[in-house]
Parts: sequence; C-alpha cells; structure tokens
Amino acid sequence: MRSASIRHITSLLLVWGSVGVLAGCSTEEPHGSTPRNTSESTRAVSRGSLLAEFERTIAQDQRSFQLHAQFLDAQGVPVDTAMQALEVWSFDSSLDQDTCSLQRRTSAARRERTEQVDLQLLDMGAITVNGPEHTLRLEGRRLPDLSSSFSGVIYGLDEARPSPRSRPVYRPGELYTFEAPGRRSTGSFRVELRAPTPIELRLPAGQRRDDGSIAWERGDDLELRWSSGRGSATDTVFFDVSTGVGPDALHLKCRLEDDGTFHLPFDVLEQLTRETSSLRIALRRVHTESVAIDGLDLSRFTLATVDRRRLILIP
Repeated sequence: MRSASIRHITSLLLVWGSVGVLAGCSTEEPHGSTPRNTSESTRAVSRGSLLAEFERTIAQDQRSFQLHAQFLDAQGVPVDTAMQALEVWSFDSSLDQDTCSLQRRTSAARRERTEQVDLQLLDMGAITVNGPEHTLRLEGRRLPDLSSSFSGVIYGLDEARPSPRSRPVYRPGELYTFEAPGRRSTGSFRVELRAPTPIELRLPAGQRRDDGSIAWERGDDLELRWSSGRGSATDTVFFDVSTGVGPDALHLKCRLEDDGTFHLPFDVLEQLTRETSSLRIALRRVHTESVAIDGLDLSRFTLATVDRRRLILIP
C-alpha cells in the first residue's frame, strides 16, 4: 500500500482561490511547495472546462447525472483561481500519479489586487449531450449583473434521476458526445468521451452506516478500497477530501493508481479535522481529454463516475 508524504505538512501558503502543496505519496521524499505562475494574472487567458458525472446514491439507491461547463476569459486573476471559485471539480493536470495536493480556497476579499479584474463567462450556444439512449440539450444561464467585472453565462445541470426515461443513462464503455455551435468569438466543438468503469468504495462492515456515510475512528489511518477499473490506460482515479464548500474550505486532492487500494495516514487527515469532525469525500474514475476550441487557449472535457460519502469522525 502507498502512504502520503504530506503527513509532514505543517503550514500552508495562502493565496486567493488556491493554496497548494504538492507531495508524492512516498514518505521518503516529500516535495516542497510549488510556486504558481503569477504572470497568468496580468494577461487575458481563456479556458474551457466541461465535467459530466454519473453517481449512484447509496442510501436512496438512486442515480444522478450532473453536468457543469464553464468557458472563461479572465484578466487580472489567475484562470485556475476563477475556475475554483465556481466550486466545480476539475481535472488537476499538475498532480502526478500517486501525488496529493492540500489546498485552501480563500475569499476574493483577502486578495490584495493591483490589477483590474475582468472575468467573462463565454456563451458557446446550447450544449447537446448524446448518449447511448438519450439526448440532452443544455442552454447557458445568463448571470445577473453582479459587477462590472463579472458577467456572462454558465452551464449547469444537477438531476436526481430515479427513472431512466428522461436523462442520459450510464453505459460503461459506451461513447458520449458533447457538442455546441460556438459563437462569434469562439469556435464550435464536438467531443466524444468513452465512459469509464463505475467506481464504488468497498467498506468494512464496521465502517458502513445506514445513511451511506463512513464511521472513522480518531487516530486510525484511512484505508481506501474500491472496485478496480480493469486496467484501462485512459482512465484516472482521483480521491478528494474537503471540510465543506465555499470560501476557506480546506481540500485534499490525490491522484491515484487504479489498483483498488490507498493508505492515508491519520496525521494527514487530522489537519482537516481540526476544523470539522465531518468530512466530504469523493472517489472518481475519470476519462479526460484536452480539446482544441478556436478562441480558447486551453480546454479540457471530463466524463466521470463518482462515489461520494460523508466521513464521520468518531472520538
């Protein structure tokens, strides 16, 4: 089993929107903090992100489909910071295999700004999702004019789906197509992603609770086990732990080998439990691809299956 070397982290470098300390999952060679590219905040950067997730809710035995997409044109603030402020999970390409990152998101008010911030959420037209059985059309929702520096549209759908009649169903190994016509400032796209094998945490009987949460004894290391992905070379597993949502939430993100096991020392998680005794955890198997869209510097689309649980600390 592997253990995360971030047990040695004792302090965090605070910046607006993201605080990162990268660490390999070997206790012998922990990495130091990784500096951010600050030049990104001084020029206009455009980026696209689309995340489609399928989840089975253990307690209610229901399935849900979530889709979030953002296409940003940002100036005066790092685009990674702007993406994180939207509270949507995104693929972290800076994480190597068996590597973790501990981050804190802080509010915009804490950043001493010297540049004018201009954040535009771009309209790509309606996004169409074609699955093996269903088609979904998602229109962008225009944001209210919150300020002169933050405007545009956002795409989002969060549907609990007890019945498979009206929303895309999940078929592992099948292709899902995402397309949009684009607008004058951006090109169109048509992307096909293959659905990864569903992922599910396997828990000892003593840890499972009736509501689907996990009971975790204080002082114990966390031993994760999950259904393996049959060795697909194109899929990646991410494990995420957070103290909540919104400003000042603390996040731990790990990129794992898809071998069905991961060992996380208690003193790593203890840094999160100093703020709360109830943690949010999510295990994802994702298929992701970089996408070339005219008018955008970089775009990444992700199709994922996820198992979300609440981790309850037992004194």
